[in-house]
Order: sequence, then C-alpha cells, then structure tokens
Amino acid sequence: LSGRTLPASMLPVVGFGIYCWMMWAKFGDPFAYFHGQQHWGRHLTWFWGAFAKHSFWSLEPFYRLWFAATLVGTFGLLIVGVILRMPTGFAILGITFGLVYLSGSGVEALPRYFSVVFPIYIAAALIVKRWPVAGTPLLALSVALQAVSVILFVNGYWFT
Repeated sequence: LSGRTLPASMLPVVGFGIYCWMMWAKFGDPFAYFHGQQHWGRHLTWFWGAFAKHSFWSLEPFYRLWFAATLVGTFGLLIVGVILRMPTGFAILGITFGLVYLSGSGVEALPRYFSVVFPIYIAAALIVKRWPVAGTPLLALSVALQAVSVILFVNGYWFT
C-alpha cells in the first residue's frame, strides 16, 4: 500500500464511524439501524455462516444456484481484479462490501446487494483490457443476466 492508498482505503471505515456517531447522537445507540432490523429477523452474523443456515438450504434449488453463483461470480471477479492490479482501495472496498453483505442473516438479497459493488465492474474492464477477446463474451453474459433478471421479475418470481 502506498502512502496515499492506505488513508483512502480507510475512508469506508471512517464513514461507518461517522454514521454510528450520528445514530448515537440522534437515538443514543450507534447500532440503532441494526437493532431495528432485528424486527424482521435480521442480525449480523459471521460471513462464513451465510450458506450454512436454514435461510439458504430451505430455498428451492434454482434460488440456491442463483445466490451461490452470485457469490462465486462477485468474489471471482474481485480476485481476478486483484491479480490484474486493480487499485488497492477498490479491491479493499469490494471485498469489504462482500463480507458485510454476507454478514446479514439471510442470502435472499445477495444479487441486488452485489450489483452495486462497483469494483467488480472495474475488474471486468481490466479483464477486457488484458484480454480483448473476452469483451464479447462478457458483454453477452451481462446481457443474458440482465434478461434473466427482468424475466424473473416481471413473471413474479422472488427476485430481490
């Protein structure tokens, strides 16, 4: 980590600290948001337990595949991004987001949550920059995933 990268990579932690301080000042509880989530059965847990819970194994096989593929695809792209020298701050941010999202008590919203982890798109761009032939397959995969997502959504499938 360079002299500028380390402070920049700490900005998400600083932002979370400021958010906790604001919650403490307003509600007297720095984790008021998380405590409010418990009314819906949500709570923070260890990230490695996300797929060992009833919330994952009680799902239909399609949804288990959909959510597991989301996880593998996201972290796969982040790892490839690190190998292709994605800026360290982006890599740390992407991995942190992924682990925080996995720390929720359910897996049903992972596709939606991971869709905003922007370092995965930087990693995809680095792949295309390094291997231009990968551009068309990545674009086709992206279009196919978007089409499947829209089809599932408009037909009333549980797609959160």
